[in-house]
Amino acid sequence: MKPRKVTDKLRDELLALKNSRGSIDDLCFNYLNNFSENAKLTHFSLKGSSLVKSVAYRQYFVFLISSLETFFRDLFIYVHSIDAELMNKLIEKFKNIDKFHNSEELSSIEVLSKSFNFQNVNDLENAFYQLWGANFLDTICNTSINPCGFNGKVFQSVCVSNMFPDWKSIFNEAFAIRHKVVHDANFRPDNNMKLAQGAESVFLLIPQLTTCFLAKKYKLKSMFLKAEGGDFPYVFSIHDILAEDWHVTE
Repeated sequence: MKPRKVTDKLRDELLALKNSRGSIDDLCFNYLNNFSENAKLTHFSLKGSSLVKSVAYRQYFVFLISSLETFFRDLFIYVHSIDAELMNKLIEKFKNIDKFHNSEELSSIEVLSKSFNFQNVNDLENAFYQLWGANFLDTICNTSINPCGFNGKVFQSVCVSNMFPDWKSIFNEAFAIRHKVVHDANFRPDNNMKLAQGAESVFLLIPQLTTCFLAKKYKLKSMFLKAEGGDFPYVFSIHDILAEDWHVTE
């Protein structure tokens, strides 16, 4: 595996990503904010004409994968920038290490992040192999948080595979639709609302649970629900995301 050569074009692209990212500590908050904006727009559009519904349905899958890509790219940069052991394991996989770009503008890990396509499931697995081992998505989706705040209540267990046993097929079908929409403007899938609802929930849950699992190890900012018995990690549901009675504060 070889790192990407740092051309002027790649440098400008990485700097633009860095500037839009803001504080790397806020990656989960960024994800929720992005998700809320787009989910609200899509749900509003689905109340429109048949043409508007069709366009909104297709574009929702583009957004879901784009948001997931952004989250995991930012997470990849975050954990490798603060975990020297993990970074060394990653470097061992690459050749021509002496050509890595490392400056005040861009770090080596920011450059290495462009060696992975976070819109590709296999690349996503490879990017986090050193941290999670093989099949990290399976690990995330089959591991429970006990107990956990969800939908404004405390649940004894929150687990993706318990709520969505078919999460993997939902995940893969969403990726397939996004690929067709982006590369074939003639593509017109049937509006499968059950799939869309499952996809938005699965794509909302996975990054949040990932953050919960890493919060203690890397001291990530995370959200808690204050309830009787203590403070519990909180995971936003699609109901929470669509609610109008909350906003992000500085």
